[in-house]
Amino acid sequence: MDLKEFYKEAGIEFETVVGRFGGAEALVRRFLGKFKNDGSFAVLEEGIEKMDLEMIERGSHSLKGVASNLGLANLQKYAEAVLAHVRTGGDVQKAKELFQPVKEEYDKVISRLENL
Repeated sequence: MDLKEFYKEAGIEFETVVGRFGGAEALVRRFLGKFKNDGSFAVLEEGIEKMDLEMIERGSHSLKGVASNLGLANLQKYAEAVLAHVRTGGDVQKAKELFQPVKEEYDKVISRLENL
């Protein structure tokens, strides 16, 4: 799978993402490669497991930003839902429910990255 196919599978317009990186496909590829090692998802997941709202907020905020920069719109949207819930005084149980689509989308992205 090439980079264009990666984004097409995700339902994202490749040219928009590359434009964010000044037209440098190699830079997009490099940052996508680093995404697998980004700790944002791990922080969010650990916060969910520990029922720690501060960790949930920190992890979801970071993951939302990274996903946004890389044009991973679905992952951004799901992380943003968790973040909004926590920031408006939401409880951990609902955050856990909102985390499930984040995890599913994250797993999809990682799977697609392995085929890149």
